[in-house]
Amino acid sequence: MDNIDKTRLSIVGIGKMIIDGKLTVPPYQRSYSWEEKQVIEYLEDINNAITNTKKDYFLGPIVVIDTKNNSNEIVDGQQRIATTTIILSAIRDLLKESSIEDNLERSKIIEDTYLFKKDILTLELKPNLRLNLEDDIFFKEFVLSPNKSSKSFRSSKPSHTKIQQAYEKSKHFLKKNVLTSARNFNELLKWQSFLENNIKVIWIQVEDYSYAYTIFETLNDRGLDLTVTDLLKNLIFSKSGNQIQLAQENWTSMLTNLESFGKNNVKVDFIRHFWASKHGLTREKDLYSKIKNQINNSTEAIELADQLNLSSDLYISLLNPEHPSWNSFPLSTKHNIAILNMLGMSQNRPLLLAILLHFDVKHINISLKNLVNWAVRFIITGSLGSSLLEQNFATNAKLVSDKKIKNSDQLFDAMKEAIPTDKEFEDEFKIASIKRSDLAIYILTKSEQATKGDKNPEEIPNTIDGTVNVEHILPKTLTPSWRTKWSDDKAKSYINRIGNLCLLKTKLNSKIGNADFSLKLKEYSKSNFELTKSLKNYQDWTETNIEARQLELAKLAVKIWPRRIDH
Repeated sequence: MDNIDKTRLSIVGIGKMIIDGKLTVPPYQRSYSWEEKQVIEYLEDINNAITNTKKDYFLGPIVVIDTKNNSNEIVDGQQRIATTTIILSAIRDLLKESSIEDNLERSKIIEDTYLFKKDILTLELKPNLRLNLEDDIFFKEFVLSPNKSSKSFRSSKPSHTKIQQAYEKSKHFLKKNVLTSARNFNELLKWQSFLENNIKVIWIQVEDYSYAYTIFETLNDRGLDLTVTDLLKNLIFSKSGNQIQLAQENWTSMLTNLESFGKNNVKVDFIRHFWASKHGLTREKDLYSKIKNQINNSTEAIELADQLNLSSDLYISLLNPEHPSWNSFPLSTKHNIAILNMLGMSQNRPLLLAILLHFDVKHINISLKNLVNWAVRFIITGSLGSSLLEQNFATNAKLVSDKKIKNSDQLFDAMKEAIPTDKEFEDEFKIASIKRSDLAIYILTKSEQATKGDKNPEEIPNTIDGTVNVEHILPKTLTPSWRTKWSDDKAKSYINRIGNLCLLKTKLNSKIGNADFSLKLKEYSKSNFELTKSLKNYQDWTETNIEARQLELAKLAVKIWPRRIDH
């Protein structure tokens, strides 16, 4: 029998679907993700439909798999189902809080109908909807449980926060817009009835995983708003055939790795950078179609899922210098990862992924030192945002993956045309301005280390801990004494120049504030920072002196951040 003959399709109220229960979100599905805006829009749409006496409100298709173990596994629709359940829970709680006897009974009916079912054999209460492993316990305790109190536990996980916000927003919306001051509980019951009967979905139940994900992708082609992550997951699963369980295990492991970093956009960034490391520069808008064209059978799908899982842990290590992966590397490698993240580099991540996979420890360490130096040169010369630079990183990442670039020496030869020369770097450094305090502290600390002859200049400065600040010698706010020699317009063009910056202990920086130069000199001379103490050699602070000091720092910078390190 064909897959389509095994498919059951019906148009049904979403509440009726929830009543039937036995709905589960599998572990590999993403956690609850609706933001406040989406929840409010859903609530407003329902309210408008009820207020305007619309017969039905169409919510789109829901795709589930009949797992043959007395449950329906949700492939598409978990956000809508979960949010509808949250609204029903809020209705139950508002009825219960009224303390009116009839409403207490109604609240219990809603609970027994939509939220829990009692197992006839074990008498255990089982939820009609179970979310994935990360969300299920929190969802049960915070949303489904009838015994919520101020002591209900809360979680720092982003999905838990969103579940909590969805419940609180739903409850507040119903109080304000449905009950209103008249506390008309019949209006709440209109909502309950509308959710059960009039919010229509197309219920699509299939028996085959591959076919379920084919339907999912087809629905996307008809206009559903899905992320690259959703689409890729369903592409892999639909192509995995009888190895679907292995694909799901790899996918779940990948998500666990990526979600440990705690930022929403890391999944798409990772997939794009992973693909670019093997296939060259790929824009986000083209990412899914490029991958889809390369995955034609179950072998390729499983291989991709395996590679994504392996690379996801490496990718997170690039974002976290404390990741256990770095324990087997020299300490300087961990420092350089921290510096690359502080510098805000992301264009080089495809190259970094390829290097970690294909270079030995020695050449990984050398390459990271070089990448830090190149990053500083790119920032100072203003080429960091160049699309050509991103193209260069991705192209060379592919060459590393293809084993055409095998070590740090060959990598430098491939990159050298893009790296600013010493003259270009010095010329731009001597006129550069820096507004970012962390970048200024890094550059000044490295310059301080070089001035003192520090033997470990590659280490991340320990001054980025709040105890040291960037001092603007010519202050941001001019006092009358400064205005005798500086106009506002002239000062504006020099305030953030590197030559006008020095390191100073935070407490001392607050103390001297906008004092005139002669008073500041007395404090500078007490500093333990050589470059700050050396300011005592200046009698006054003019644009000529700022430029002269910055020229000295520029010549030093060429030595601190050379184009090439080979050891």
